[in-house]
Amino acid sequence: MKEIGKAIRLIRTLLGESATDVCERAGISRAMLTEIEKGKKMPSLAMLTTIASALEMPVYNLALIGEYIAKNNLNEKRLRQTALRAVIAKVRT
Repeated sequence: MKEIGKAIRLIRTLLGESATDVCERAGISRAMLTEIEKGKKMPSLAMLTTIASALEMPVYNLALIGEYIAKNNLNEKRLRQTALRAVIAKVRT
């Protein structure tokens, strides 16, 4: 599900988080996060959990946002035009 990577990138950018900061908090390399965000690598559940924690977001909500992206066939431009900012704010822990 490469949409999980899109969800991670969307949440990260909407929250104003740099990739470097998220990587430091999650304990992963910048290259790995880039591969995940581009959909080239699928993170393990453990890695997804640490990324979600770094974003202060439950893993379940990352999956829901990824599913929303997939169902609505949203590209990055359309993602930014949606009301996901409000959704993300509500689902953060």
